[in-house]
Amino acid sequence: MSADTNTAVPALSRGAVADIWPAQADGQLRVNRRTEGRLCSMSATEIDLALHTPPSRAFPSALIGLPGGADGRSRCAGIEITDHYTTDDGRARITGRFAGRIHDVVSSQWLLPDFDPTTMAYRLPVDPAVMRTWQAAKIYEPVLLDRVAGCPRCGCVPTFRSGCGRCRSGRTDPIKLIHHYACAHVGSVKEYEAEGSLICPKCRTRDPMVGTDYEYLTTHRCRDCGWEESQLASVGHCLACDERFAGNAAQQIVLVGYRRCVDRLDPLAHVTES
Repeated sequence: MSADTNTAVPALSRGAVADIWPAQADGQLRVNRRTEGRLCSMSATEIDLALHTPPSRAFPSALIGLPGGADGRSRCAGIEITDHYTTDDGRARITGRFAGRIHDVVSSQWLLPDFDPTTMAYRLPVDPAVMRTWQAAKIYEPVLLDRVAGCPRCGCVPTFRSGCGRCRSGRTDPIKLIHHYACAHVGSVKEYEAEGSLICPKCRTRDPMVGTDYEYLTTHRCRDCGWEESQLASVGHCLACDERFAGNAAQQIVLVGYRRCVDRLDPLAHVTES
């Protein structure tokens, strides 16, 4: 392959220093194998780079960082390596096209977790292990977005309801009670109803006045286990594994997104027709 082309690179001059991170097929950057090179030529679709140090082995793709022009800022792009070769004077060269997994990742300003209805969990569009290598290369930085409740067993998204504090059933019924102040008797409204009036079953007081002589209370009874309390419990149900659990047992899931902290290299912005 010819070492030179007639492609013009006005803002990025030939010989501009490039940072090069070899990448794996899954998108992980080989941060510890970062090397430098120099720009030989660039078109709207391809780039040719001379490497300062030949790689120990060929790599299928790479992330490249080049100065952006007058502002001096580094700008990045992903390439698929189309050729590794050595020039007549023994210099290692690579040619790549702006495409592939690395190109797709760095094209996004933000990488945000989204709810996946097939797994009932929040998932990043890129594997977290991959993103850790991009963070180490200082291309993306993590941003705390939110905290959500997750299943204590599998971490997936649950729903919540008020239910039984013993068996976690949602099948509960409210029971209206009367608390008679004078004798402290507490019983269901049905216990007080007699002869067309309200009569305390303990002290036999007839027609007490609400607010003055008695108050209404509410308790809840579980149809499945008979549990009874004045307050229902918060009960979670996992949409993925069907785990039923106390609401306060939910684990906290931290949602983290990633923001690109360098500019994206746009070849069209630096290339003119020769």
